[in-house]
Amino acid sequence: MSLKDDEFYMRRALALAEEGRGRTHPNPMVGCLIVKNGAVVGEGWHGSFGGPHAEAVALRRAGKRAQGATLYVTLEPCRHWGQTPPCSDAVQRAGIKRVVAAMKDPNPVSGNGLDRLRRAGIRVETGVLRNEARFLNRAFVKRHETGLPYVLFKAGQTLDGKIASRSGVSRWITGPLARELGHRLRAESDAILVGAHTVRKDNPRLTSHGKGPDPVRLVVSKSLDLPVSAKIFKGGAPTWVITGPTPPAGRKKRLEKAGIQLLTCPLKNGDINLMLILKLLAKMNINQILLEGGGRLSGALLDARLLDEVYLFLAPRLLGGRHAVPSVAGGGWPHPNSAPRLDNMTVSKVGGDILVHGFVKY
Repeated sequence: MSLKDDEFYMRRALALAEEGRGRTHPNPMVGCLIVKNGAVVGEGWHGSFGGPHAEAVALRRAGKRAQGATLYVTLEPCRHWGQTPPCSDAVQRAGIKRVVAAMKDPNPVSGNGLDRLRRAGIRVETGVLRNEARFLNRAFVKRHETGLPYVLFKAGQTLDGKIASRSGVSRWITGPLARELGHRLRAESDAILVGAHTVRKDNPRLTSHGKGPDPVRLVVSKSLDLPVSAKIFKGGAPTWVITGPTPPAGRKKRLEKAGIQLLTCPLKNGDINLMLILKLLAKMNINQILLEGGGRLSGALLDARLLDEVYLFLAPRLLGGRHAVPSVAGGGWPHPNSAPRLDNMTVSKVGGDILVHGFVKY
């Protein structure tokens, strides 16, 4: 096979991996293709956590035709027993002659499957469309390489950067198509993060509205001034409240009595240490967090250089007012030249709103 052929088949494998988006947490999305004599004889993707891996699905569909074939996979075949048997063993048993993997697995528990295949005499190649494969699973990669989750920031704001009016009204700044895309981002994330003020003021449910699985709901509240009757504590995915090391005893007892899980974290400069809480969430297998507000929390994460990707929906409105709520507050940056910028920025129309999307570069 030429490099051109390898890239052709790997692109198909990447497209197959996309079929599992939003359903494989905490596993990555993986696609696999088996090719023999220039024909695809089996293909598959990892459809859900606990379900068969992409390689197992493709091998089953290929059957005996896998003997002597080339297997294309977007991520190194695993070598360990988890929810399913090791994929590297299944590849070897099927008689695959050559394996082309886009990238190695950054998870030390499941990695090194390619070394096992090499020792079995199978020809192995890596790096074909590696950048595309890393981008596909950028949240999974970041967690395993840095010990931090990947943080998406999503906000619906006016042209002058407001997410609520001076009276605190925020519904609805953007239109239904923008909100629908926001629900899809929730379904694709492992957790959604808001501040306590958002819970008290908006009383959101923070579900995916049927677009896919509901994320874990995270609320940052040092004071624990939260109503146990809030919608965010009702049904669906679990809700975890992130608080300081010594929260008010009475409020703590009231929330715990209602079955609400609390995560305590040390303070930094009087506020919850966001870096440490993100590290804790990464250890709890949270790959991707969707940040939905409010302005103080998003500003604090930006100040701490913890935002990775941005979805800003701009509504054609001007709220004005110094008491209207900005989408990003925090300490701010001293000079425009030192401020974070968006790389690979795209601008598109979503219904009557404008979506600005990009990746934060510090």
